[in-house]
Amino acid sequence: MARTVRDSKLETRAARSRLPRSKDPYWRTIVPGELHLGYRKRRADAPGKWVMRRYLGAVGQGKSPYQKETLGFADDYRDADGATILSYADAQRLAHDRARLASTATIGVSPRHPTVRDVVEDYISFLKAERRSGRDSERRANNFILPELGSLKVGELTTDRLVQWRDAMAAKPARLRTGKDRATGERKEQRYRAAPGTSGEARARRATVNRTVTVLKAALNRAFEHGRVNDDLAWRRFRPFD
Repeated sequence: MARTVRDSKLETRAARSRLPRSKDPYWRTIVPGELHLGYRKRRADAPGKWVMRRYLGAVGQGKSPYQKETLGFADDYRDADGATILSYADAQRLAHDRARLASTATIGVSPRHPTVRDVVEDYISFLKAERRSGRDSERRANNFILPELGSLKVGELTTDRLVQWRDAMAAKPARLRTGKDRATGERKEQRYRAAPGTSGEARARRATVNRTVTVLKAALNRAFEHGRVNDDLAWRRFRPFD
């Protein structure tokens, strides 16, 4: 049974009565990156409602990566009955149950052989939705990960292939920021720094490569933790530069 996550602002009716009205729910993370419980309070003279928010992963452009569902009324004025009027603990249990049913219903539907592009794009969507970040990771993915590895099935990755990708990236000169042509609006030809000429420059280049390696491994680990792939040995053995 999932444990109840404590929250002093939501778990008692007295605490909830002190919350200002809001068109948006007050969210509480139940399972990081996967499941949230919200309390919606739009009127001061009426009970609030419990809502759940479940992360779906990468979705089409313009669509929300979350699925929201109203669970029931909060026990702001009447005692909870566990059905239509829910305590904070009741709402958490119901959110877990609904999320578990939804996950069971999609078993066999989600692809079990995702590409590197699939899992990286899912990870970037997660960063943007959950942490309001991800621009640097997205840039690294678009410039360095997806062009070389994006079309490969995750199950086809080997430690040797990942090491080759890492070393080839370190051997290339660093990219310079390249703007657009003012006349045509098209991006100018990519420019590069000079190749590392000293040991210090080489170390700096490897440190930059390591940040990109971290993005890829985080995306692959997330896919493994969510059951999208069955084995993580290839990248578990893969290390960034010392």
